[in-house]
Amino acid sequence: MPYDGVLRVMRKLSKAKILLTHRGSKGGFSLRCKPETITLVSLVEIVDGPVEVTNPLEVTNPLLGDSGSSRLTAVVCRVAEEIKNDLRKQMRGVRLMDLFEGISKI
Repeated sequence: MPYDGVLRVMRKLSKAKILLTHRGSKGGFSLRCKPETITLVSLVEIVDGPVEVTNPLEVTNPLLGDSGSSRLTAVVCRVAEEIKNDLRKQMRGVRLMDLFEGISKI
């Protein structure tokens, strides 16, 4: 990852009060809170914005007609919303500490 990209991510995490910035020749960043309290979903949403699942189906199917396409699109949107909610729930269960422990096992 380019230096500018890393710096942009670090600034976002600092602004969100996840990281503490240290200035000077021995400066850098440190965690402001315990890794057990930081969730994966919070990190992703700080860096990239809200977790979203886009509608993979922009349907205009002449066999279904407009109303069939609309119903199918509505079903797909509902399923995509459920997937997003399940994903966010799973990501809330993963803590930064879990990620550190996973890396140490590799």
